[in-house]
Amino acid sequence: MAAVLAPEDFIRESVSVVKDHPAVLRAKKLTEYRRRLVNAPWFYEHFDDQADWRAGRDYFKALHELQAEVDPAGAIWREVAPAVMACGLAIPQPRVVSSNLVDHKARRKAVASMQSGFKPPAKVLPPEDDDIGAEAWEEIERQMAKDD
Repeated sequence: MAAVLAPEDFIRESVSVVKDHPAVLRAKKLTEYRRRLVNAPWFYEHFDDQADWRAGRDYFKALHELQAEVDPAGAIWREVAPAVMACGLAIPQPRVVSSNLVDHKARRKAVASMQSGFKPPAKVLPPEDDDIGAEAWEEIERQMAKDD
């Protein structure tokens, strides 16, 4: 039979379980992300002081890392970021990761596996403007014949 906890212990244990829940941690990260976006030095690229510029660059580097985790599409970033001003000052943009990256990797792997079994045609026709000369083409054909 389970031991009955005192009310203070029950509350302490319940709070520790809830605060470590993934949904709670994600909500905290989203709140931190929005707070950092609101307080961001959006025009740091136009700062005259090198130290301020570096601080802004580092701020946005950390913000981009957080954005990749909690806002991969950049929707919250675009919602909070100021509109481009009439004077034409640029502001940092979110880094959106394509959902097709995995597909591209799989596609590259498939193409590489297909190319590993590729055999060139038995006879290679030289281009019309024979830049490398007839002797070089004969050498190429000899090498291809040897490989077969």
